[in-house]
This record gives sequence, structure tokens and C-alpha cells, in this order.
Amino acid sequence: MKDKIKKSVKELEEYKAGKTKREISEKYSIPLDEIIALSSNENPFGTPKKAQKAIKKVSKKIFRYPSPKEEKELKKEIKTQQDLAEEVNVILGAGEDGVLENIMKTCVEKNTKISIPYPTFSLYEVISRIYGADIDFIKRNEDFSIPKGDLLESAEQTDISFFCSPNNPTGNLIEDSLLDQILKKDNLVILDAAYSEFTQKNYLNLLRNNQNLVILRTFSKAYGLAGLRVGYGLTCNKELAKNLRKTRSPFSVAKTGLVAAKQALKQKDFLEKTTSAVRKGRKFLEQHIPFKTYDSEANFVLAQTSSKSSEKVTRELMKKGVIVRDCSSIKGLGSNYFRISVGRMDENKKVVEEMKKL
Repeated sequence: MKDKIKKSVKELEEYKAGKTKREISEKYSIPLDEIIALSSNENPFGTPKKAQKAIKKVSKKIFRYPSPKEEKELKKEIKTQQDLAEEVNVILGAGEDGVLENIMKTCVEKNTKISIPYPTFSLYEVISRIYGADIDFIKRNEDFSIPKGDLLESAEQTDISFFCSPNNPTGNLIEDSLLDQILKKDNLVILDAAYSEFTQKNYLNLLRNNQNLVILRTFSKAYGLAGLRVGYGLTCNKELAKNLRKTRSPFSVAKTGLVAAKQALKQKDFLEKTTSAVRKGRKFLEQHIPFKTYDSEANFVLAQTSSKSSEKVTRELMKKGVIVRDCSSIKGLGSNYFRISVGRMDENKKVVEEMKKL
């Protein structure tokens, strides 16, 4: 058979997820219950009880495809809980990644021009290359803010602009004034707000007056549903929403995900407990980690070593049963950056304790 694989795909690096507890347990002979996993920005408090009950209840019906009614009910709950205007369209997907791919299928052709400030979430580059886009990379400043001049210049020549705010893995927000200026341009703005529950900004107020804005959200972080892969996009652009529905994969969100997400939205006390604890834990980590840290608005903290490589630091921590994320492979970060997800306070204290021993 002739080689049918795209050249752009062959040139990509395979995504490598954070190490799991089982991997570390088997490699270093550490009991599973003694390992702390703080590498994937998951919710350390688990899953809302209402969501768990909904999953159990619907499990008897998973031989059936998800129904339009279940999707409609989740969309309605999202709009109710987020206090969204009637004209806001909700596009569901298998995690934010699924919504993002839906957008790319709909809007990106070969040589579509896309701007990506980096370092940031690697999927933006990966999926842009898969669809043959031309990427204009904008290197962030030393404090990881986005250089205004470079971004505005790029926006004049690009079709789509990507932003992650709070940004993964740096944790900082895009400046309001800069975002406002970009939204006035004639390009599509994709704003990844996966971590917005952990900050005071959700950007939802921008939707009504900006037809070129799509905001991406997820249930994987603050809502504790990472294993179910439920995400959604928000836009007031009716034409865009109509065409996104055309290209969206049928039944892309599982029945379990639809009912669990709906109930997770209703359990507000779980969200409040999570976000409050994460903010306290984040502050603790920023103040006590014995390395340079960067102020974060997300559920993780980026740290920078001085003499040791991040690969060595993360490996030594894993030997102690602490899993954090080596960021040396992320475009724009050097060999001495690593990311720590905020855990429960006892986990945060153990992380700091083990770091001080290095």
C-alpha cells in the first residue's frame, strides 16, 4: 500500500500524558495509596456526589446512544448556571479537545493563518499542523505576558488567534486591553478558558458584542469529570454555530458524560469548595516551594529550578512518590521548568517537604 499518512502528521511528536500512580508504583515499588499525582491538573477532591449518582443511574441504559434530549438538557443547564443570554450558542464536544477539533474542521483549510503565543498548551500547534495551517508563533515575554506589538502585528495577517487564559502551563491571564484590541480585528478568536473557575475572570461578558469570539470550557478541571471528557464552546455567531453542528461528530459526548455534567453544574457547593481550596493551596505552593514560582490564576503552579534540570527534579520526586509535570518538552520553556497541580493541603505540604530535601 502506498504511504497515505500526511507529512504534517509524521512530523508531529506523540502526546505524552503525565505519569500515573500505577506506573510509579510499579517502577519504584511504592504502595499506590502513598503516591501523590499532581501532574495533570485534575480535581483533588474527586467527583460531585450528584454526578456519581447520575452515572450509576444511567449505567443501565448505556447500550443506547445519547439522546438529543440529554444534550438539550445539558446545554440548558450550562446557560442557566452561567447566566448566559439567549443568543449564546452552546457547542458540546468530547472534552475541550473535541470542540477545538470541530472548530478546526469547520474553519481551517491548507494555509489558513493562525497565531499562537507560546509557551502554551501544545494541542493548538498539533491540531493546526494536522489541518495544514500556517502558524505564526509569538514568543511570550520573560514574565510570560504576550508582547503587544508582536501580537497586534500578527493579528493583521492571521485568520485565527489562539489564547489560553489562564495560560497552561504558566498560569497567567491575557491582559484585558490586549484582548479587547484583538477582538476588534477581523479574525476568529479562540479563547481557551479551561481554568477560568479558579480565577475571577470567565470572559462570558465578551460574547454578546463579539461575533468573532469562541470561548472553550471544560468539566475536566473544577467539576472533577476528567475521565468522562465533556467540554463545550460558546459563541454568539449563529452562522458559525450552525456550521459547527454540521461538522460535529454524532454522539460525540457519551450518555454518562451528559448526565454527570448536568448534575455537576447543579452541585454548587462542590464547585465552591474546590475553587476555595485550590486558591488556598495555590498560595501555599507559591509561598513555600523552594524554587522560583510564577503567579498563577489556575489550579497549578509553574516552578523554575536554578541549577538542576526539571527532568532530574521530577525524577527524584517520583522516587519519593510525588508526580509532577516536567515541562522541558513544551515549546518556549527551557530544561528547568516543571508544573505542580494544586492538591489537597496534605498533598501540597508533602510536595513542599520532598522538594526541600532535593
